[in-house]
Amino acid sequence: VVGQKDSDTQGGPYLRVEPPLQSPGGGGVNLGYIGSYKSELSALIDLADEYTGTHGSSNVLESILQPALDSPGEYARRGYREGVGINASQRRAVDGLKYALERIQGPPGTGKSTTIFHIITTRVPAGATVLVTCSRNVAVESIAQKLEAATGEGSLLVVGNEARLGDTARRHTLAAQLDWRAPPHLIKAS
Repeated sequence: VVGQKDSDTQGGPYLRVEPPLQSPGGGGVNLGYIGSYKSELSALIDLADEYTGTHGSSNVLESILQPALDSPGEYARRGYREGVGINASQRRAVDGLKYALERIQGPPGTGKSTTIFHIITTRVPAGATVLVTCSRNVAVESIAQKLEAATGEGSLLVVGNEARLGDTARRHTLAAQLDWRAPPHLIKAS
């Protein structure tokens, strides 16, 4: 059960797991994936409160926090790219896209990066810009590897801490692209 206010959290988001989690030996319980979701929910609620206070309502934020408000999306229908396999569950997710805001969520190793790759290469309309956010650099690297092989140089920009990015993702940072494309006299050293 997820909510936005609870007396124990002084107005912040709350997460109640039913049945209650029990730790062997009576120690603390590591919420793992659920704890990550709670942190994300808290950040979204804070963002919505801040945005609403200065800009009024936001359809995207409302769709995230209240999924019943989903707006229809525009998706293309192209064939799946060869070279990156897709299982039945991933195919259902890609084929089932219908809203302007969609979310791919699941524990590590469940194929989210592959699903995102297939969404970008088969369902996103030609010429559209896509923003993909990942909380783990391993996922950024996985998506960068797949997209680099499919799209080539120049169509991918990765933003993040370069020291933590994988080799493929690092090749697609703004700094790497400027080094590759710009004449030496246009690159400033700091």
